[in-house]
Amino acid sequence: MRGRNAGVFDGFDIDWEYPGSAGATNNYSAADVTNFPALLWEFRTQLNKLESDIEFETGARPEFLLTAAVPAGQSHYNPIDVAGMAAPLDWVNVMAYDFHGPWETTGPANHHAQLWKSPCDGDGADWGARAIEYYLAKGVPASKLLLGVPFYGHGWKGVPAVNYGVCGPASGLARGKYESGTNDYKLLDAQGRPEFYDPTTVAHWSFNGSEFWSYDDTDSLAAKAAYVRRIDEPGRNGQPLRGVMFWELSGDSADTRLLTTLRENLREN
Repeated sequence: MRGRNAGVFDGFDIDWEYPGSAGATNNYSAADVTNFPALLWEFRTQLNKLESDIEFETGARPEFLLTAAVPAGQSHYNPIDVAGMAAPLDWVNVMAYDFHGPWETTGPANHHAQLWKSPCDGDGADWGARAIEYYLAKGVPASKLLLGVPFYGHGWKGVPAVNYGVCGPASGLARGKYESGTNDYKLLDAQGRPEFYDPTTVAHWSFNGSEFWSYDDTDSLAAKAAYVRRIDEPGRNGQPLRGVMFWELSGDSADTRLLTTLRENLREN
């Protein structure tokens, strides 16, 4: 931010997955739910000081951002004081994806970034709008919330040709370029397989009779952008959400189809 870094960075984005929740090694502490807001406040305090120091030296005060990627699953966000977490942040990136994926090796073939409840899931499951409504209900203002969307998909093989593959059992994970059960949008789009879109769940997938891939496309992203812009959803107090966050840019097609769709559909009329 100073010296060689001047003009390159404009702040920090914190990704702690997840405070107060057991990770792959089950190495966590219940104190993390208190430490997380404290850590963010320390970042904010130091950034404010840096802004003041630069203003003293140059006469112009920069604005350094502090943001965080936060969970969209109940088991991960329930332990967190989300209002306390959000207070020092400029905005909050809700990772509304990976609701289902390669850790479920035999399926069912399910959506991984659905905005609304999947037909495969019970009432205790997670979906994007559910997470957003939780953060709003806990006091995070709509003006700080960004809906996270994926530029990649998850897939299964050996899925029966029933109901276009949705909710079917699988014999295993579909082959991915980098890892089993995961591929970038650009690779999935290039396969040219039959594609399907459900406006009720706002979920898109492809299915060729045995292989099922769940991933966002232009239709689902346009619908998600419309959801972000709505002002009449619960807890928004007449305000839209701040915007959309995506992970990550290299997954898009060469013609930036996903990024362009988001930009066009988030633009004010």
